[in-house]
Amino acid sequence: MPSAARPNPSFDALAASARPSPLEPGQTNGGTSPCSGEAAARYQALIHSLPDTVVAVFDRELRGVTIDGGGLPDEFDRTAFKGRPLNGFVGSEDFAVLEPHYRRALEGAASSMEFVPHDSELVYALDFLPLRQHPEGPVAEVFTLARDISERSRVEAERRQRTAQQAAVAELGVAALEGVEVGALMDEAVSIVARTLGVELCEVLELSPSRESLLLRAGVGWKDGLVRSAAIPMGSEFYAGFTWGSRGRVLVGDWSEERRFKPTPILRTEDAASSATVTIGGQSRLYGVLGAHAKRPGAFNEHDVDFLQAIANVLAEAIGRRAAEQHVRHQALHDPLTGLPNRTLLLERIGHWIDRAARSHGTAALLFVDLDNFKVVNDVLGHEAGDELLALVGERIAAAMRASDTVARLGGDEFVVFCEDISGEHHALSLVERLFEVLEAPFDVRQRRHHVTASVGIALADEGSAADDLMRDADAAMYRAKERGRNRYEVFDSEMHAWSRKWLETEADLRRALAGSELVNVYQPIVRPGDGLITGFEALVRWQHPTRGLLGPADFIEVAEQSGLIVEVGTHVLREACAEAARWQALSERPAEPPRVSVNVSPRQLADPGLTDTVIEALDAAGLEPSLLSLEITESALVGDAESTLEVLTRLKDFGIRIELDDFGTGYSSLTYLRRFPIDAVKIDRSFVSGLVTSPEDSAIVGAVISMGRSLGLHVIAEGVETSAQAEELAALGCGLAQGFLFARPMDAQATHELLRG
Repeated sequence: MPSAARPNPSFDALAASARPSPLEPGQTNGGTSPCSGEAAARYQALIHSLPDTVVAVFDRELRGVTIDGGGLPDEFDRTAFKGRPLNGFVGSEDFAVLEPHYRRALEGAASSMEFVPHDSELVYALDFLPLRQHPEGPVAEVFTLARDISERSRVEAERRQRTAQQAAVAELGVAALEGVEVGALMDEAVSIVARTLGVELCEVLELSPSRESLLLRAGVGWKDGLVRSAAIPMGSEFYAGFTWGSRGRVLVGDWSEERRFKPTPILRTEDAASSATVTIGGQSRLYGVLGAHAKRPGAFNEHDVDFLQAIANVLAEAIGRRAAEQHVRHQALHDPLTGLPNRTLLLERIGHWIDRAARSHGTAALLFVDLDNFKVVNDVLGHEAGDELLALVGERIAAAMRASDTVARLGGDEFVVFCEDISGEHHALSLVERLFEVLEAPFDVRQRRHHVTASVGIALADEGSAADDLMRDADAAMYRAKERGRNRYEVFDSEMHAWSRKWLETEADLRRALAGSELVNVYQPIVRPGDGLITGFEALVRWQHPTRGLLGPADFIEVAEQSGLIVEVGTHVLREACAEAARWQALSERPAEPPRVSVNVSPRQLADPGLTDTVIEALDAAGLEPSLLSLEITESALVGDAESTLEVLTRLKDFGIRIELDDFGTGYSSLTYLRRFPIDAVKIDRSFVSGLVTSPEDSAIVGAVISMGRSLGLHVIAEGVETSAQAEELAALGCGLAQGFLFARPMDAQATHELLRG
């Protein structure tokens, strides 16, 4: 603080003059003194013991009378103070602030203030007190006490700033917890930082998709058009890239003295003098950079950098949470194998289009794509190679469709393409032709080339459509395409609509039938072809429909499979068959070898976790030995989760139940199944038995299967035997068991009783 003797007056010089002290001992002022003698000596000692305090007395004309105090520099000339006017110590700006307080004191009113002199960083606490010679006399002088509280003010200012910063971080944290969108949260963050730190520029820089630059994602104080468009270089020669690369905190006190890096081009145009930057995110995952810039040097300290980092941490948490939510949503809405939308997302997009179509009256098409004979690929190459092929197919279909089309995978070898806003059926057909074209080229999987064809069902949609109905109709059209030869398409029409309606009616009736007693078992004998001895029966289900009469499996089993009702149907057949087999024991001519019962198990049943318990419960309820039950499965039932299937079949086999492979010879890897799964018997498909006498090829196949079964210790059963010549040939080939119309047609339970009684 300058002394009173300095030629350029300022309030810093008044650190001596405006901080008044009482008159020195022995001094008089018109014959009076505020204190004298011993009291004056004590007062002098007190004033000198306060190193940051100065006291001064001014007369009514605001001229200096006396000055003292520990805050006066040793070289201060006290004699120069006396008689000098106040405005001779302070500049005009400071005098304008101080004079009113002196005038009020001269009128008898004390006052106080905190005062920061013009062009100074010091802070003073001033007290202005009226001084009277007698308690009732007029105010003769003004007693001024001045204390340098700069350090205290700085500490209090820092405390207030930290409190404000903590409140700002809490404010942003609450917004993040309330789920404010990340972009809006970034905008709020830069506003909070600029406001709290009192700086002109603030920014959030986010890594660009190309990972080659940082984008100005949010900002305050930048020129129009820069926010959300400006790209910041990633190189370490600039502060942003340096901050990113160092993964630390960067503080620039004065850009004119900075040698580590340069300001970015857009910051250079803003005349920034100092900066502070931190990274958003941790060491393992960085999202961006948060920066603040001021146009004055030394604007930031370490506490400010701590504040920036706290704000950056809130943003990092929000960005990380958004990324996790997006990942979870992506997983929930996309097929894990191909990355394509799944059924949920597909239905969502169809629903959105239908809502828009109500206003635009547009047309769309849904293409249900099912790859033909894809099971062969899994059988020959294995499921991993099959998955690779499915991923390639999905990629090729998606590349061939329009950007507005949704290509989804429903599971297995089923894909769906939803084509929005087409001009009509001819447009949909052109898209299907394009799909067939892209599938024509072979696929290379594990150094082998594979050709893929597909059956496609097409359903057209308008504003009155429903998503589930579209899926059902396109699925029905796809099945029609498969029925008519595969590698083709079918458009859903009125005939299919009638078929779909019948399907839905059948499903509803079947649900009712399961609740009642409309499903009944019939049984076809299994015999020795040489002498016709009955060794068992195969249980087959029939449906005694109240209006359609007696229905065979072809009329409802596919509906049961597709709807999931096959598990309940299969359980019903199993329980009835076990109960009937228990009755056969008392009727058999050979009590030691009572007839066995064979029950078909569908792929859906085999995948049911409760199958083993269901089988054991049925045996226990009927009192039937497990060895008298055979479960027939098809090769298609073994194609799914092989490990799980093997575990289920092994558990059933260990319990004493016989496992039979039905329709043997129609698959592509039957020998693989015989080696891997616990099979006890194989049933030769009727397609080979029908040509047994007339076709040398069929005869050779049947003979080979019988020979193989004998070598492997398997029972062999021929299905579909209809002539005596077939039976004689089977006996000659050594086939131990057979069934077919030659021996007996399927019969009800009462008929089996009569047959067993002879």
